[in-house]
Amino acid sequence: MIATTLDHLILGIRDLDQGRSDFFRASGLHLQVGGKHPFGTHNALCSLERGIYLEVIAPQDPVHPPDTVFSPGNGCPELFCFGWSLRTDSMLDLLAALDAAGIAHSPVGEGSRKTPDGRVLSWKTLFLLKDGLPTLQPFFIEWGEDSVHPSESTPPGCSLEQVVVGWYPGHPLDESFFPKDKRIIWEQVADPARHGIFTGMQLNTPKGLITFG
Repeated sequence: MIATTLDHLILGIRDLDQGRSDFFRASGLHLQVGGKHPFGTHNALCSLERGIYLEVIAPQDPVHPPDTVFSPGNGCPELFCFGWSLRTDSMLDLLAALDAAGIAHSPVGEGSRKTPDGRVLSWKTLFLLKDGLPTLQPFFIEWGEDSVHPSESTPPGCSLEQVVVGWYPGHPLDESFFPKDKRIIWEQVADPARHGIFTGMQLNTPKGLITFG
């Protein structure tokens, strides 16, 4: 059994300023600017609870977004469900479990970004592969020992009500890889390629319950 927990949920949009404005209008909460990623995106964040946060991500250049699966490059003018991350405390154990189940995955990668206050966050990531390409639906993360989790350094005020995720019975990425969290609502899908994809989310906010997806 692999122990994972919800780490963060990602909403995409073509323009970060627009995303922050739209989120504030809907929720009454200002997202905190996070930082820039080396693959051409940047983000803004808020805490959902200790250990879980929300990330809004957009291309640094909305006119010419980078050609990468990590960028919401479809030009979407509205916030949409883009991906989600599960946290593990042992990437080595996770690797072994994925290999034993015959699930295609990327090598473990290392990443980091500098926050606006100059701190450096570091992490390890592992992506599942679909058609040979990495996917954010979901991906796995292990934070660096000296990194302050973003949920502890970003604005509070919202909480997670539920997450809707696709479920295809018999898929090799079975329940042992997912958190046992009552807020994850499994929606059966007819296409195995939709298994594990985050398609909806509800948040409790200062302006009440809001829904994405």
